[in-house]
Amino acid sequence: MSPEGRRPRIWLDVGPSSPDPAGIVAVCLQSTMGTAMVTLPPMPAHTRADQAIAILRDVILSGSLAPGTPLRETQLSQELAISRGSLREALQRLEEEGLVQRQAFRGSYVAEVSADTVTQIEQLRTVLEPYAAITALDELRHGEGHQALIDAVEALEKAAQAEDAAQSIDAHLAVHRAIYAATQNQVLLDIWTSWQNQMRLFMALDHRRLGSLTDIATSHRTLLTVIESGDKRAIRREFARHIQPEAVTEDFRTG
Repeated sequence: MSPEGRRPRIWLDVGPSSPDPAGIVAVCLQSTMGTAMVTLPPMPAHTRADQAIAILRDVILSGSLAPGTPLRETQLSQELAISRGSLREALQRLEEEGLVQRQAFRGSYVAEVSADTVTQIEQLRTVLEPYAAITALDELRHGEGHQALIDAVEALEKAAQAEDAAQSIDAHLAVHRAIYAATQNQVLLDIWTSWQNQMRLFMALDHRRLGSLTDIATSHRTLLTVIESGDKRAIRREFARHIQPEAVTEDFRTG
């Protein structure tokens, strides 16, 4: 990929101030955790909405912006040097990802997720996910679903090697989506889709429960191996070990 086509490097520093290198656009976003300073090269007009999405996604998923932090359009459009229309497009796409919420009279803000909701989702996953895997076992072992599962696990391993938390979250969700998709049961897939956005934000906020990126990748490689074995009892046991609703941290509940 040419240098012009690369995604600009994003630099975050939480603190009262940060140096502003010459020729760089500096973006300061206030949160209850401090000031997140994001710097990036000047952007061509046609890439500004995409760049705004990348910046905001990174500061949300890094935890630099706490849940509930307001995302004020006037401030952001000025600091990102983009039009209000481009900013609204960025916020709408982040809302679709579950990272931003919007309400009348409150505007846009970093999405909030309840620990109780996540626990309830994971309790249901302990039932539905092994059911989905066993229902789609032939597809997950021999069909296109098998390749989709392999691709997602390999993406998870690459993210761990690169120490890229955002990509790890995307790949993590892709592994589980592949299992639901392999059933070709639209109701099951819709259920997962309705959970996915809340799970994405939860993963961003509660890394400690999930362990290191390497541990996450290893556990999903194990899950893939067990599914490939075709042993239904082993699959049920592995999902029971893999999904642990009771492990939502107390810090997440009270933080």
